Amino acid sequence: MADPSKYHLSKYQKPALDVWVTACYNVSILFALHINLQYKLSRRWDDHRAGPHRVAADKE
Repeated sequence: MADPSKYHLSKYQKPALDVWVTACYNVSILFALHINLQYKLSRRWDDHRAGPHRVAADKE
């Protein structure tokens, strides 16, 4: 049988690699959503939605 002392979990054990990968993935998704929202709230989003004919008319 395996030695149970080998699997003792310390109170301050470092997170495993999959925890770091998951955390980084989640942070990157949140950052992408933040950038997307900022773009949608900016004037550039309004210009994009209006189409090229509206943008050209606004500049005249």
